[in-house]
Amino acid sequence: MTKRKELHDGTPFTVSVPCSTANLGPGFDVLGCGLGMRMSVTCTFPESDKGLTVSYNGDSPHTVPLDPSRNLITRTAIQTAASFGQLLPTPMHVAIENPIPLGRGLGSSGTAVVAGVVLANESLGLGMDTQRILDYCLAIEGHPDNITASILGGFVASYKREHPDPAPPKEETIEYKQNYSTLYPDVPDFEAPPCNLGKHLRLKVSPKIKFVVTIPEFELQTKLARSVLPQEYPKADVIFNLQRLAVLVSTLTSDDAKDIDPAVISEAMHDRVHQKYRQHLVPGLPEILSLSYKTLPGLLGVCVSGAGPTVLCLATDNFEKIGQTVVDIFGKHSVDEAPGYEKQKGVKGSKKVGIKASFKVLEVSAEGFTVSRG
Repeated sequence: MTKRKELHDGTPFTVSVPCSTANLGPGFDVLGCGLGMRMSVTCTFPESDKGLTVSYNGDSPHTVPLDPSRNLITRTAIQTAASFGQLLPTPMHVAIENPIPLGRGLGSSGTAVVAGVVLANESLGLGMDTQRILDYCLAIEGHPDNITASILGGFVASYKREHPDPAPPKEETIEYKQNYSTLYPDVPDFEAPPCNLGKHLRLKVSPKIKFVVTIPEFELQTKLARSVLPQEYPKADVIFNLQRLAVLVSTLTSDDAKDIDPAVISEAMHDRVHQKYRQHLVPGLPEILSLSYKTLPGLLGVCVSGAGPTVLCLATDNFEKIGQTVVDIFGKHSVDEAPGYEKQKGVKGSKKVGIKASFKVLEVSAEGFTVSRG
């Protein structure tokens, strides 16, 4: 729902958005979870004639465009404003602080899209509620799992509706009509998406469970990871995933500590829909996915985070050893073994040099995006 407010009064504000993991094994394009690593975007309104400007500090700075028409956050904000027939207020400077690794399966693009939609909402006083923000993010990003987790935080299940509600009519300002195509010739006009485009359910997860994410130093583009998936699946594989998805959700959300059973969770995190088709894209993945609670106490289950190459381990204890074990497995392999990998500047990867990786122990982010002023 949208309820218009007054145009922003020039007070600086900061949008904070959590990263996310998705799929959790059998929950392909269904399950997502917001995690405790956050991107922040601070908007200030300086006295200058520079219009809309961008600065960036964080992961892979050489890959992040500072042109507002090409930067994913500001481009999203420009398009969101355009759907209301408006231009972003200027002069405005957008300062991005981003610890989230790009192109590694931790929802970096979804996080950026959420930040962009919220930026437009706040700077123009568009008055969009959480559901309407979700509509815009889904229209731009496409997949609900990461997006919903970053918007709401926590453990979520979500889907896109087949028959959403009509979008409201667009009302264009004179300034927009006269200046949009001149200011942003490379950003196509954007129409408001349908209403109630996505549905979600926020689930609880035991506070005893933490997420050990091991991040290798190479990128894997989502487009490539999706391109290797089949168009059709055997009935047996679909049933396999549905059975495990039901058990996994029930187990992770149970109030009974006895239900946190590694024997059950490890099997319930098995998958036949996406991971087996992507194993050749992530060197060492077959060995990593075979890790067991029997040899690593505290480990509950292992899966690829999103499209990869980051690996996610659910655990209740022994976090450092679990993370280091995955790091060591990556170190036995080379990025040259990964077809179509995106090599970062300064990252060494050859048949003689193992893949460098690091791990973080993250908790579930209790809240989704936030906005602070002043």
